Amino acid sequence: EGKDGLLYVSEGSRDDSPSRVSVLDKQGNVLGRFNARGGHGSWVDAHGDIYVGTPTSVDKYVRNR
Repeated sequence: EGKDGLLYVSEGSRDDSPSRVSVLDKQGNVLGRFNARGGHGSWVDAHGDIYVGTPTSVDKYVRNR
């Protein structure tokens, strides 16, 4: 859970769907989603930027402000 009270979920690819990150409220409603390389962990910094750890690197996704 981020400081904003939202949940950030790294989702691996299934079938033909790409890996992605979903942003949900506490009731489980999807507020947003974006494609991301397959993550093995994720975290959100104080600015709301999202980091996704892959087996060989860390990808940063900057929050639109």
